[in-house]
Amino acid sequence: MVVRWLAMLLALMPGPWPWGRPAPGRTAFLAAARREWVGRVGLLRGFPRRDKLRYDPAGRPLRTLRPGPWTLAEMRVERVNLRGGWWRLRGAREGLLLPNFESVSWHEALAVRVRLGADPLNRATIRILNRGIFISMAELPAAVPAYWRHFAGGPSPTPRRHARPVRGAVIYPSVVYDPNPGYTRAARRFGLTGGSEIGFLVGLDGRAHQIQILRPIGLGLDDNAVRAVRSWRFQPGRIGGLPAAMVAHVWVNFHFWRRR
Repeated sequence: MVVRWLAMLLALMPGPWPWGRPAPGRTAFLAAARREWVGRVGLLRGFPRRDKLRYDPAGRPLRTLRPGPWTLAEMRVERVNLRGGWWRLRGAREGLLLPNFESVSWHEALAVRVRLGADPLNRATIRILNRGIFISMAELPAAVPAYWRHFAGGPSPTPRRHARPVRGAVIYPSVVYDPNPGYTRAARRFGLTGGSEIGFLVGLDGRAHQIQILRPIGLGLDDNAVRAVRSWRFQPGRIGGLPAAMVAHVWVNFHFWRRR
């Protein structure tokens, strides 16, 4: 008798039920959400480093996101559930090999939870969450750091100096201090080697200014290359015996050796 009364009570509950099963009225919408998200690869807005993310019903993060390289911020959605008042998206973090935008995975789990709001569940709900959690490629030029703008297609401070007649001997800048960049964990796991082409202006102070990534490699290595170039020191170039700011291009190479 007790079991029968419990069954009747649960049948009348609007849900979500305590252990997380969606109410019958939400089953169809959950199926539609799974068709929309499962198997999708999207670039996470804000390029978060964290592997566990929480958002409000409008798709705004509930915690301040610490941004990382955008080439390490893709998510492949593998499961979608509606449980305990939250959307739950689980999948894997992926990265981008550039310049061909090839997605690769190193099997790092990623979990996203979105709190349900008071609004009815419909297609508009999915669109709001998509805009809040994922960023479109059209938005990318304005979202990436300034040193990515040349590659991403946005307005960039292209390295340049004011043209003037060249009189006398030209001596180009020379490097006097150039520490190597570090590897990202993803690039090391994937075994990525190669180089990133960086353009910049060598100022009269012997530092790199107006840095731009010209030809990237991906998986976060380009951001490390920029950090390394910022720490480099140069002997400024000279024209006719006078110091002069000059444009320079360098390849920052990445190689590592595995222990046998």
